[in-house]
Amino acid sequence: MNLTINRRFLLICLAVMVLARLAALPIYPLLDSSEGRYSLIPLTMVESGNWVTPSFAPGDPYLAKPPLSFWITAISFALFGASEFAARLPALLMVGASAFLVWLMALARGRDFALAAAAIFASMGYVNFLAGTVLPDISFALSITLAMVAFYKALSGEGRLWGYAFFVGAAASLLIKGPVGGVLIGLPLTVYLTWQGRWGDCFRRLPWLTGVPLTLLIVIPWYVLAERAYPGFLDYFLVGEHYQRYTNPRWPDRYGHGIITPMGTIWPFALAAAAPWSLLALWDLLFKSRRQAALAPEFRKDDWLRYLAVWAVAQLFFFSLPRHVLITYAAPSLPAIALLATHVLWRSWSERSRAALAACFVIGPAAVLGFSLFAHFRADSALLRTQKPVLALKAKIAPGDSAPVLYTPEVPFSASFYNRKGVDVAASWTAIGERAAREPVWAAVSRTRVKAVPAEVMARFTEVGRANDYLLLRSGAPK
Repeated sequence: MNLTINRRFLLICLAVMVLARLAALPIYPLLDSSEGRYSLIPLTMVESGNWVTPSFAPGDPYLAKPPLSFWITAISFALFGASEFAARLPALLMVGASAFLVWLMALARGRDFALAAAAIFASMGYVNFLAGTVLPDISFALSITLAMVAFYKALSGEGRLWGYAFFVGAAASLLIKGPVGGVLIGLPLTVYLTWQGRWGDCFRRLPWLTGVPLTLLIVIPWYVLAERAYPGFLDYFLVGEHYQRYTNPRWPDRYGHGIITPMGTIWPFALAAAAPWSLLALWDLLFKSRRQAALAPEFRKDDWLRYLAVWAVAQLFFFSLPRHVLITYAAPSLPAIALLATHVLWRSWSERSRAALAACFVIGPAAVLGFSLFAHFRADSALLRTQKPVLALKAKIAPGDSAPVLYTPEVPFSASFYNRKGVDVAASWTAIGERAAREPVWAAVSRTRVKAVPAEVMARFTEVGRANDYLLLRSGAPK
């Protein structure tokens, strides 16, 4: 059977994916709450000069995550200015770096196999989403991937530099999301080393005596500085954001409202995140007897396959137990799933039509580009959660008007990102009404909440327009 593939075909598919995602980066507004939040924090770093404590504004810290992912975005803002493109560009670059690591991990199977694996990873639906979204999960997944790939390379005797790369990846994960990074690296490695009896190789081939101090040198200074800046940070972050979040589904998250999910939700999340390739590989495993018969002996003989299986399964098992799970939690396991899917599909690759393969490669980028174009041309759609069109409407109606747009009970993150000085928060609609009685102001309210505005307060305002799901109100009579 001919197992070779057309490299030009794969390279064209990769080029289409990259160009589609690159083109989509700047053409639609930052969306609330995640993109707005994780763009506002690095913008505050650049504006305030405080790169130690992630903050929404000076004096308003965000204590849920360490700063490395925010530093990366802040550097992008410093280089290119604060914009949608600069906010999203690091995500695309980091997904590209993850695809390169997948390629390196697959090289032992040949260059054709490695190219197919990288293309399969890059074309997974959720990877395409992450490649243009402002989330810490992209950099976190990259750090885990670096650690896992580097560990296997070092364990296989491919050089001590891989050993140091492992410790750098581990340190990066601790500066992006904290101790959970150590768990997602340590759990699969512990299972694998114990199962395969390779603890001796582990201690001989990795530079533990210099690697561990290197990790501590990278990680510890920021944690010390953060605790000094905000006493009690370590207790909230280590106990609250890690232990309580993992064990208590009703833990009161101060930065959001978690969704309670059934135990084991991470598995369908991972299947969906890795689509369409996860579905195609699952079809081969369930309905192609030749593939079923070949896989078991391959798995028994192939250490590379066992490592990847433990990488994916152990991480997903860890997230099977908590009741507060998001699809982003599957991201660190997607490189391993991509490599496993490539192995399953490889023998039947030449049996599939090029049109079907091309469809699998481009369906994710096409969906992302389609959404991006919709969000660009219909930025004021009620389906999009962003305040950019609301603030643009105010600027169009009253150019140069310095009166703030008031929100209650909090200012959406995207509003602060796009015009921090032009928005303000009020404790209640009563407070907004009192302020409107003293000075000209604007107010924005969601259509779903407008009925909660007291009639006497609403009487002080005139509706001047609508954008997204919001009504824009202006105190006094329209001009």
